[in-house]
Formats: sequence, C-alpha cells, structure tokens
Amino acid sequence: MAAGKVFDAVRELMRKLPEVFLGVDVNYSFGEGRPFIGDWSVSGNEGILISGDGVGSKSGVYFFYSQSGEVLYIGKAAKYNLHNRVWDHVGTPKRLEDGWFEFPDGKLIKGASDEGYIGQVRSGKIRLGIIEISNPDLVPLVEVYLQTECKLKNGRLPIFNKRIG
Repeated sequence: MAAGKVFDAVRELMRKLPEVFLGVDVNYSFGEGRPFIGDWSVSGNEGILISGDGVGSKSGVYFFYSQSGEVLYIGKAAKYNLHNRVWDHVGTPKRLEDGWFEFPDGKLIKGASDEGYIGQVRSGKIRLGIIEISNPDLVPLVEVYLQTECKLKNGRLPIFNKRIG
C-alpha cells in the first residue's frame, strides 16, 4: 500500500461504519510533506515525534514508509502513547556530525531480511505517518483494517509487520 492511500483507506472505513465513528475525531497528523525521521534540521518540522509536539500523547495508528512511499510497517498506540510506541520501534538515535540522526538498533528491523529497507531505516531515510483517533477503543480496528487492506491488495503485509494485529 502506498503511504498516500492510507488516509483514504481510513476514510473508506469510516464511510462503511458511520455509526461506529459517530463523534470520533480522526486527523492525519504526519505524512506527506514531512521530512525523513533522521532530519531534525527545522525546529517544529522534525520527521519524528518529539516531546511537547502535541501529538505524542494521543492515540492513533502510525506507519513508517519508504523513500518511494511504500508502507513498511503499521502499528497502533491505543493508550494515548503515540510518542512511546513510535520511539520503541526506532530506538535511540545516533547524531551524526552533519546533524542528521540515524537509527541503528530499533526493534522495527529486528528479524527483517530486506537489506535495502533495513538500510533506509538505519540511515533515518524513512518517513512517519500518523492518524490520530480520538476514541482509543477504535485504534485496534483501524490498525487491523489497514494491515488487512495491505495484505489483500499487495498479497502480503507491510515488510516489517510480522502478523495482523
């Protein structure tokens, strides 16, 4: 699934289940136009969640995607902890001399075999997309729906997802 299609898929789910999403706010917080996760050169427009950004303490679905826009991983944060969940996957960054950040030891790439995508993650050259969902009880539904859509349309899960849910 292409990153640009993720929010479209969520809107489609909301259209199919209007009574479930009644009164629920769903916002696309990160994504198109955001820098890579390793690029923190513009304060307030970092490519990853930082303390005090107003997004990290919310619930929602997050996804990492490649330089070409392919979704690599879809995850959820159902307890107002997007910040913790995202950082848990990428691990502690290492600051390079040029100010760029790389992520050599994150959980996201553990057990993965595609060296091209692993290299993009380690070098910080992937992007983060976030869909905030005001009702945390709906976050698992959206995560599973997106993962299932990927599997049905692409014949497989995103490269770093090991299972649905």
